[in-house]
Amino acid sequence: MHCSLLYIFLGSQERFTWIQAFHTVRICSTSTLPQRVLICRECQYAIQKSAISSHLLRHKIYREERQILLSYASQLDLLDPDHVVLPHSSSPAIGNLPIIPGFACKVDGCNALCASLKRIKRHQTEAHGQVELSNVENFARSVSLQAFFRGTKLRYFEVNSTRNDNTNTVSSTTTVHAAYTAGESDSYRQNDLGSEPSRHITVVPGKQIVSQSLPGPGVRDCTSSLNLRLDLEAMAYFHHFIMTTSHTLPCPPEHREIWKTQAVQQALKHEWIMCGLLTISANHVALYIHDSEKKQPHLDRSARYSKAFEAGKPVELRLLDDIAGLFADSRNDTAELGGEISWILQCSEWAMIGPDCPINSSHDTYHQKPGLDLIVSTLRWSSKARTGHTSVKSQEELFAQAMGILECHGNNIDSNLPGTSLLPRLRALPELLSQAYGRPDDARDVLVTLATIANLVVCCNSSNATRDVNTTRPSVLDWLGMIPEHFYIMLARDSPAALVLIAYWSILIKNAEEGGMWFFRNLSDMILENVDARLSGVHASIRKLVRGLV
Repeated sequence: MHCSLLYIFLGSQERFTWIQAFHTVRICSTSTLPQRVLICRECQYAIQKSAISSHLLRHKIYREERQILLSYASQLDLLDPDHVVLPHSSSPAIGNLPIIPGFACKVDGCNALCASLKRIKRHQTEAHGQVELSNVENFARSVSLQAFFRGTKLRYFEVNSTRNDNTNTVSSTTTVHAAYTAGESDSYRQNDLGSEPSRHITVVPGKQIVSQSLPGPGVRDCTSSLNLRLDLEAMAYFHHFIMTTSHTLPCPPEHREIWKTQAVQQALKHEWIMCGLLTISANHVALYIHDSEKKQPHLDRSARYSKAFEAGKPVELRLLDDIAGLFADSRNDTAELGGEISWILQCSEWAMIGPDCPINSSHDTYHQKPGLDLIVSTLRWSSKARTGHTSVKSQEELFAQAMGILECHGNNIDSNLPGTSLLPRLRALPELLSQAYGRPDDARDVLVTLATIANLVVCCNSSNATRDVNTTRPSVLDWLGMIPEHFYIMLARDSPAALVLIAYWSILIKNAEEGGMWFFRNLSDMILENVDARLSGVHASIRKLVRGLV
């Protein structure tokens, strides 16, 4: 996978083009504002200087190529996200950044910008006390938004939607095998996933998918469907997905039939959705083939499908840190499905990795052990996108529920219930951490650790009810959305308490794998391997807490 980085040095007339292999870095002047950011052309967002190395690894760029890019990037005068001055609202849109339809608050002196209708309504209620929100034109205006960074550094700015480049135009011709029903409209609604012209998909076995524009609404081309030629190879994967794989995938709480009905329907309309399902299906087939020669063709096809899925994914869906805003709108079923495909696809690729491969090795795509941060962020996204579907308990309610669960189970371990073996360990964990870790420097760390343990107790109890894949899902994934945000700060600084809790959580990952979530294969072992490596410099008494967990 190729990764192109664009360096924008706003406020300078310096121009420089540097090309090495497939990676292009260009310094250009597009404005007079003092902004200096590095944008990944493929991901279409800016990368912080401290994250360039890990971002290149995510794009499978290794060794010499990566070192050359890192050496060059170290010479760039990049600004910290907090110091980047955002462009004026009259400025033209910046190339290589997606344009997102959004809303601006109309209240005098308020410059709030939101990417979804739900967010702007919440802003009006919380910031301005408005109750009557039926007519959006009374309190907000439609605007075009962009953002340099994602996550906690996400800051939208308003732009003039006119720009001089076409860097966000996704090629309508994608090299990949696939089978489709032609003649369906592939258009997206405005303010949903953006605008895309309707396409007719012509599939030529062993060659390219060619997308041709269809007539607009009301105009019918009776001959368009006659051009369809089917790729039997892709049809076999699609059939396997419908008959087998779809029954093994966990469903979001609000869409219990997403894989059996919605996914199939959307795949017949959207090329990138089809490619995502074919990738998951090919990985599912490959996972149960032990002969490496017979397995490899499935992995090769999966890699091609995966590349087409990423290339065709709408730009708004790539801003995963703000995807909850898209999911909150009932019109975004396609966005939700695309997000579900993304994280399951990533996990299914990790499932192919052998236990003897080192973390972040330089082998091919299916031999890259993920780091702990990538594992957590991938699985956390799935729970974060649906935080609105779960009720948030107060700290008192949480601790009371956890204590009730622990008192009910006591020290008894029922081997038939996968989560119960973890409960006695969690009951003793606060005291063991205190003995091993000593007096903490930050009292907040203690409170967050206790709250995180309590949440894990609740999740363990949920996993005991059944081994059904759709019941196991909340136990495994929703824990990452339930715990305090400060926990992730602790994890980023390698807090022993946070790392120990992640290791304990990996037991639920193992239980989920044994309960039918095949795409979690070996993931618990990868988590423990990462945790053990990051605990290498701490006292042996702390490392002992995670030894032999799985």
